[in-house]
Amino acid sequence: ILIRSVETMKKTKELAFLNFLKHTSSNKINFQNEHVVFSFKELEEKMKQSVQERTIEKRLIRIPVCYETEYAPDLQQFISIKNISKEELITHHTQKTYNVFMIGFLPGFAYMGEVDERIAMPRKQQPNIVAAGSIGIAGKQTGIYPLISPGGWNIIGKTALELFDKKL
Repeated sequence: ILIRSVETMKKTKELAFLNFLKHTSSNKINFQNEHVVFSFKELEEKMKQSVQERTIEKRLIRIPVCYETEYAPDLQQFISIKNISKEELITHHTQKTYNVFMIGFLPGFAYMGEVDERIAMPRKQQPNIVAAGSIGIAGKQTGIYPLISPGGWNIIGKTALELFDKKL
C-alpha cells in the first residue's frame, strides 16, 4: 500500500520522491533497537503537514544548452530511436519549464521534469563516463550532470555553466 496515491503524487509533484511502501499487514511499524512506533496514518499526516508548512521560493533559471553532436554522444541514436529530427528534439526539450523534483545522486544533480512524452526515453542499459555539464534524459526526467561521473542517462547536449563548485 502506498502512503501517497499515484493521483496525489501527480497533482503535487513535490511528493514524487516521498513514497513509502508498506510491506506488512500491521498498521504499525516497529524499528528494531529503536523506540519508534507509529501508525501509517500518523506518518501520512506528518508528511502532509511538513509539505503544507514549508514555503518554497521559486526561481526561474535559464540554462544555455549546446546540442551539437560533439557534446551530445547519444543524440544521433536518440533521434533515430524516437524518429524525430534534431530540431524537433530541441524544440520538445526547450519548450517546457522544468521543476526540480530533488537533488541527489551527485552533489548538485537536479532531477527535473517532466519532459514531453515524445522525448521520454528509458535509461541506457550500459552506463558510461559522462562529462560535467552534460544534459541527459532518462524516463520522463531531464537532468544536468554537475561533475564528471558514470551515468546511464541519454546525453543530448551540454551546458557550459558550472553547477557545482567543489571548493565550497
